Amino acid sequence: MGIPITLVSGFLGSGKTSLINQVLKTSQNVKEIAVIENEVGDVGVDHKLIFESVEEIYQLNQGCICCNLRSDLLAILKNIRDMYQTGMWNLKHIIIETTGIADPRPIVQTIQLMAGNDHFFFVDSVYTVVDAINYKDSLTKFEEVSQQIVFADRIYLSKLGQEDASVIKADLSHLNPFAQVIPFDLDVPIESHQFFNQGLYNKVFEPEELQAMLQAEESNYDHDHHHHHEEGHNHGHHHDHHGIETIYLETSLPLDGNQVQYFIDWLMMSQQDRLYRYKGFIKLTNQDHAYLLQGVSMNYQFAPVVNNDKMKTQLVLIGKEMDEKLITDAFSDLKSLSM
Repeated sequence: MGIPITLVSGFLGSGKTSLINQVLKTSQNVKEIAVIENEVGDVGVDHKLIFESVEEIYQLNQGCICCNLRSDLLAILKNIRDMYQTGMWNLKHIIIETTGIADPRPIVQTIQLMAGNDHFFFVDSVYTVVDAINYKDSLTKFEEVSQQIVFADRIYLSKLGQEDASVIKADLSHLNPFAQVIPFDLDVPIESHQFFNQGLYNKVFEPEELQAMLQAEESNYDHDHHHHHEEGHNHGHHHDHHGIETIYLETSLPLDGNQVQYFIDWLMMSQQDRLYRYKGFIKLTNQDHAYLLQGVSMNYQFAPVVNNDKMKTQLVLIGKEMDEKLITDAFSDLKSLSM
């Protein structure tokens, strides 16, 4: 299967290193874990704070691995692979801690590039640590914070103190309805089995689970925008939260499979870096099952799910500065071409 990689992102001072230390302290085989630390500056500091029993801690300084240090990350991963394949290291897992100003998407793309055809490495999960006290201020000032939250498979909520966890969870769920939000105490260890090998990056949601998320999103739009639904018509709802846009598309009419593929490919090309994540159901003509669509940036997958009479096409697109009119017009064309 390959070596799983867990990516830990989060803004400056959110508690990324503390989270990693909590996990390492509960790991029985800590010497089978590699930690790659990315710090901005000539002299690294965070690596000195990592739990001392880790076998290898790699430092990436003088830049960010989401941009100018991607080749350095590739070199480290190649070195790790060589040591593993020659029997020098019984490696079981890799943790990459990004800088506080990193966009996780290019890092994941670098890992996937290194994986190549043999899939020696694969992304297991992407975690983001969010500072409950300061995250709203950071969201307004730094675009990277919103990217970290939207791209996360799981959000660890730190520094809660007297803050209302339920309110913050609801706020973060508006930004990323697909991520788990878990409060944690910086001083309390996290069991390693709850951190490693979670398989969240490529997780295929159960239809009922995703259906509940989509219904919650639809309710948000109806409440915020007072849209009226008419059977058989397609809808495009738009919601902006902390600068992150969510576009909700739906139609009860079955769609042509080829036209759906054209629409998804067009969506990738037209929106590119502006489209962060997207999930939903696709109901096709002449099919006895529907399809679950899940995607991150340019990578997406379809999975068949059991169809039923109540199922309809529902898509949630999450991004920034997306062209809402262009997307909703294209979705209308998709429906027309499917009739």
